Amino acid sequence: MPLRGTEAAPKFNGTPVCLIPYLEDIEQLSDHAGHTPEQHIKSAIHYAPVEESETWTMLDEALGKDWDKFVKAVKVLYPGCEGDQRFTHTDLENLCTEQACIPMQSQEDLGQYYRKFFKIS
Repeated sequence: MPLRGTEAAPKFNGTPVCLIPYLEDIEQLSDHAGHTPEQHIKSAIHYAPVEESETWTMLDEALGKDWDKFVKAVKVLYPGCEGDQRFTHTDLENLCTEQACIPMQSQEDLGQYYRKFFKIS
């Protein structure tokens, strides 16, 4: 496993949208290293930002040996991390409000806005 903080280390910024990719990276790296499910859990906590890892260590599942139960418990802490309910109506309104102040001067600008709008809507 790479050293924490290095370019190759898994990273999580604390936002719900980044949780699933982070946990998938941990699982892939841990599987490749031949780790047990218990070591997967320890790695997820180790690589997470301090504030997040402090919370995760308080979960009963953090002391266990079941990776899937740990992942499920962590996901509960991040509503919107998966599924169709990741974005709210307010997210869409905020995007539209922000975009109203930014002139679109090219098709590239339009494309960037459209991809953001499509993802949220």
